[in-house]
Amino acid sequence: MLLLKAKILFDKLSNEISTKSIIRPGFNFGNNIIFSGSVIPLNAVEALAEGEWYEVEIEMNTIEKDAMKAVGHLVNIGGGFFIQIGVQRIGKGEIIDFLYYD
Repeated sequence: MLLLKAKILFDKLSNEISTKSIIRPGFNFGNNIIFSGSVIPLNAVEALAEGEWYEVEIEMNTIEKDAMKAVGHLVNIGGGFFIQIGVQRIGKGEIIDFLYYD
């Protein structure tokens, strides 16, 4: 599993996203390498709004050894990514720190 600490910004939302339900978009690290992950805000907020930066943890349970080999060179502190629903980009983020473990 890959665990990211990141700051994220949603720039194309039709409504706020409630933090009471699971938030699980796709994360595009580049080269159209997209993995899903669960977003967990680090601060007590009830919803994530468009145009505001949030510090979060992103749990990426689907990244195992083979997947980490494919994406590992793109996961760097200070590295960026896009947040997507399908092919539509709805936000962006920057990696603050990360941890990978089997």
